[in-house]
Amino acid sequence: MSLFASTPSSQKAGDAPISFALFDLNSSDTPTEVTLYVRPEDLTRTDPSRTSVQQTLGGAWGDEFGSGVPTINISGNTGWLSDSAAKDGIQRLIDLKNLVFDQWHARRLAAYKNGGRPDYVQLMFVNVLDQFTSEVFPGQFVLRRSKSRPLLAQYQIPMTVLNDVVGAYDSSPAVILAESAQSLGLTSILDSINSITSFMNGISSWISTNILVPVKAFVATVTKVCNAVMGAVNSVLGIGKALMSVATTLVQCATKVFQTIAAVVALPNQLMGQIMGIASAFTNIFCVLKNALTGKTVYQDYTPLFGASNCSSTAGGSPISAYTNQNAFESVVPMTSAAPGPVAITAPAQVSLAALAHMDPVLAPYTPAQLAAMVKAANDGMTVNV
Repeated sequence: MSLFASTPSSQKAGDAPISFALFDLNSSDTPTEVTLYVRPEDLTRTDPSRTSVQQTLGGAWGDEFGSGVPTINISGNTGWLSDSAAKDGIQRLIDLKNLVFDQWHARRLAAYKNGGRPDYVQLMFVNVLDQFTSEVFPGQFVLRRSKSRPLLAQYQIPMTVLNDVVGAYDSSPAVILAESAQSLGLTSILDSINSITSFMNGISSWISTNILVPVKAFVATVTKVCNAVMGAVNSVLGIGKALMSVATTLVQCATKVFQTIAAVVALPNQLMGQIMGIASAFTNIFCVLKNALTGKTVYQDYTPLFGASNCSSTAGGSPISAYTNQNAFESVVPMTSAAPGPVAITAPAQVSLAALAHMDPVLAPYTPAQLAAMVKAANDGMTVNV
């Protein structure tokens, strides 16, 4: 059995951080997190077996009671230079001790005194590098200073593992969180689409066909693209950037359209509430597309393409690049004919969509006639190929 379920794509600190997160389920407080600015110099995880071996005159026999309680021990330093938050190594050490030791004890004591559950205060050790997340008990927090490294604040934290949240060496916590966000996002989009359909049926009695007819057609197109996004998330190929970009723009335009209708058209209160309900549902879809379904951006590492610098190839450094005197990027990623996008949009439709997306429904709204013309031009110029 291999240690890892799959080979990590990158072991850089920025791609595979190691951090602590403190959850207090007795309250609605946001979990507190500390990411180690400098990853530990030493990290040891021990997974024991609960066995008992009895030696006899004729040999030995053993009892086996399953796996034991794992332990984790990390030691290192918090660096010296200031980070992007203007915190130096000493402040990072203070923050680390406050989260891992002080706050963990204080919150468990407060839960006990207030009639809560101390076990709802959970300290998570998130190790993206080695692909496991564990709920841990901090045994102690050790501060070490040495005259050989006077500028560095060194620490040692032994921990006992209560349970592995996603299974040790199973899959990256970042992947688990992304999958959870996608699942919740898909459910939220589906609920919003159902709300939009219900509200659209409710405004059918609104007799103003010069606006209602093109708006209904535009909503049908936007809904079709949103359904295509949900289908792409569940497929093996995932969401294409082109499809996500178009869907985000269309949903933003739909939100502006209904906000403008509510601002410039005199409607009964019941219809006004349904119009604003549609705008709110489209706003929710826009937020889900931007935040929950975007995914992590992965950049290709092209370092080997550049090869050796000066004489490093003769001293154990990088070898000479195989793409010397060539256009490396053109060779690695050759230009191909553009494939048809998920949604074909004509130039007039692009102009109309851009105008709708940048419209201010409060300070500079379009008139009903202008709005109807813009929506019709945008919808007539779009062909959904998914």
